[in-house]
Amino acid sequence: MIFRSVSARLATWMLLGSALVLGVTGAALLEHTRRQVLAQTHREALALANGTAARIAARVSDAMAITRVLHTVLPAQKADADAMLPDVVRGHPDLSGIVVSFTPAKGLPRTTLLVVREPGGAIRSVELAQDKTDAWYAQGLSCADGCWQRSFMADTRGGSVVGFVQPMERNAGVVASELTLDWLQALLGSLPEPAGGYAFVMDENRLMLAHERPGFVGTRASSFLTTSIIRSKGAPMRLTAADGARVNEPSWAYVTEVPGTPWQFGLVIPESRIYTDMRRTFLTDLALGLFGLLAISALILTISRRLLAPLSVLTLQAERIAAGDRGHALPPSPARDEVGRLTRSFEGMRVELAAQIEAVAEGSRASERLASELDIARLIQTSMLPPPRHAGVDFELHAHLQPAQAVGGDLYFYLVQPDRLWLMVGDVSDKGVAAALFMARTITLARNLARDAAGPDQLLTELNTELEPDNDACMFVTLVCATMDRATGSLFVASAGHEAPVLCRGETCIPLTVESGPALGLQMDAEFPLASARLLPGDELLMYSDGITEADNGFHELFGESRLLTAMSGPRGMGGRTRIDRLLTAVSAHASHFRQSDDIALLALNWQGRAMRTRFSRRIAPDRDAVFALLDAADAFTRDAGAGAETRADIRLAAEELLVNIVDHSSATSIDLSLEAVNDGFDLCIRDDGPPFDPFAHPEPVDHDQIGGLGIPLARQLADASHCEREPGGNVVSLRFASPSTP
Repeated sequence: MIFRSVSARLATWMLLGSALVLGVTGAALLEHTRRQVLAQTHREALALANGTAARIAARVSDAMAITRVLHTVLPAQKADADAMLPDVVRGHPDLSGIVVSFTPAKGLPRTTLLVVREPGGAIRSVELAQDKTDAWYAQGLSCADGCWQRSFMADTRGGSVVGFVQPMERNAGVVASELTLDWLQALLGSLPEPAGGYAFVMDENRLMLAHERPGFVGTRASSFLTTSIIRSKGAPMRLTAADGARVNEPSWAYVTEVPGTPWQFGLVIPESRIYTDMRRTFLTDLALGLFGLLAISALILTISRRLLAPLSVLTLQAERIAAGDRGHALPPSPARDEVGRLTRSFEGMRVELAAQIEAVAEGSRASERLASELDIARLIQTSMLPPPRHAGVDFELHAHLQPAQAVGGDLYFYLVQPDRLWLMVGDVSDKGVAAALFMARTITLARNLARDAAGPDQLLTELNTELEPDNDACMFVTLVCATMDRATGSLFVASAGHEAPVLCRGETCIPLTVESGPALGLQMDAEFPLASARLLPGDELLMYSDGITEADNGFHELFGESRLLTAMSGPRGMGGRTRIDRLLTAVSAHASHFRQSDDIALLALNWQGRAMRTRFSRRIAPDRDAVFALLDAADAFTRDAGAGAETRADIRLAAEELLVNIVDHSSATSIDLSLEAVNDGFDLCIRDDGPPFDPFAHPEPVDHDQIGGLGIPLARQLADASHCEREPGGNVVSLRFASPSTP
């Protein structure tokens, strides 16, 4: 409600405009500050990285200097090496050991002297066998100017060790000075990087010599990191997990060379830590700015309300009138300005409006009483009809009733019995309340008479007998009535002046041919011819009233039967509800905005057929008498299964030809016949244990006296499908007979 006020909207727009300016300015300032903070961080981080690299270089330079001195001194003092080297280690606390290996005389083994500082500080000399130092010795000889070895674990010295190795002058051998890396790990831990950051030292083989996260010591750096170091050429690098870096969040890395070594020192700082203080300061400034905006908006709201107070009073009084308070007069306004003139105009309008509203209210009350009575009538009429949907194991019914007025005369009716279904759609003459009453009488009579009626023709006759007497208003009803046998799909239809039902099979819909009798209620002793058809599983039947075919589009163009059949046509198994919806949509599109002029009633049946699958089987000896006894039993089975006379004759003749052929020309000792009835036909299977023989593989004989004669080709022609195969223990002949059914 507050935003309906002009003053409130003015203050709101001022607040939004100022907030937009503040937001754009703040975003630009934030971006500028972010860049400055990032540049400052880059400078400080690179300075820290370069300084730390210099400290590491200064620490390891002692070992490099000692190695270079020894590579010159030792060749001349080879005999004094055992006494001299312990003193060198003792005099240089940073050293963890010295290794020297002299080139042996020809034919003698090479020996290696290792002088180490143990964790307790004691100096100990160890002579190593040649086979344990071959790789180290070869590496030393290959480093003419000296090089750093790969780090390795030395349990006797309490951790990882790395050494600087160089060949001695005059090919006297190889010498190396070694350092433990504990001091390097401690140095990284003492660096003042931000929380969440870490430092590392990596050798030329991408192996981590030291890392603030101990779990990474001794592991190889990711290929992404090494590739990025090469590309950056000493510049800061941004690392993300999406690019392949081993980081939990976007971070910046600063990597520099350690002078005098092939090592690299790296410093990684999370990006979020760089901007933490900046964000905190920005949010504080933003909160202060928003507070100032709210204060300015409150001041604008107060001033505007004072200026617009008279208009607010007028608005409040006008809203009371709109809410129905027509007896509340507007306060007089002596002012001659726009507000005063508006007040006097509203007062005159209030007086005239009160009189008009009272007259309308009286008419509305009368209309409401009539509408309430019609609603009750509609509920009563609807309650007399069966539910609009009913589903059984072998069928599904969908109905739709759409009166043109509040109540109408169209009707539908169905009755489900154990062995059959009753279906009915009708249309009472006229419309409105009179048609609804006649429709109610028709439904009541149909419900009572259908239970004992023998068929649709009898039911229509009895209904006509009840409706014709005392019909002074000459009301009548057209009806189409049908029954369907739930076991066989047999359909019987009778019509009393109504449209014929539509049968949908597959993708095609056609009207059934039904001879119609007169409408009910006009002529005593009327006759209603009975038509019949047969539904196949999956067929759909639609009954409808003329509200469908006579739907007008305002240009005297009716919907018609052709449009009905087109709308109903569709893929098999579409369902009754879907077909009804498609038909109603087509009718609505045809009528467009033209008002419905007639009632509509629809009843759709989808019959799936009962899932019946029966089987007959018997084994006989190869004897003609046994064959004909078997044929009689099989014929009785097909008759009970509902096969037509033509289908039964085809099955018997084909089976007889095959069985007699086996008896007369095969050495079989037993014959098995099985006959299976399915919804759409019969499957015949004959097995014998005679020698392999495929009767269908041979051409029709020219000599009719040849073994088999014309019997085998005849059997094959009678069947819709045939097949023969050899199974372990005998021959198997299979024939398929479709059971024809037409509407």
